Amino acid sequence: MPVKEKFRNKLEYEEVLKVHMEARVFEKGFKSRDNLYGTSPSCRNFHVLGFRGFKLPMDFVVEYVNVLLFSERIIKVPVTSSHVQEALKLSRESGIHIWDFLCIVPIREYLDRIYTVDKYFLHETFQKLGIKIENPLEILD
Repeated sequence: MPVKEKFRNKLEYEEVLKVHMEARVFEKGFKSRDNLYGTSPSCRNFHVLGFRGFKLPMDFVVEYVNVLLFSERIIKVPVTSSHVQEALKLSRESGIHIWDFLCIVPIREYLDRIYTVDKYFLHETFQKLGIKIENPLEILD
């Protein structure tokens, strides 16, 4: 659960808490047969969950990131220098942080859909990658 004391006011906390609960329901909806792919999002998840957005307790965030890192259900794809070069090019062209591209570029050939609440994924640069992008919580971060 988000840490109430990390928010500026009660309304901000309640909004984040509502989204947190919706995200948990969405996450539990994945079928065990679905393949999940990942590259560098564990680092990004650590930052977003612990310091921005949800502002969850650090012990929980560290444990969650470790679950992602060691889950057998998540197929890990190494990030190569050619992936970094492409991500740098896309980042420079779009003005979007390289981490967003490093989450997708190495695994895009395996993806048929991306679930995100990140507003940058709506940018035309991501749309040109040819992967369906959905915001299941209908919010933008």
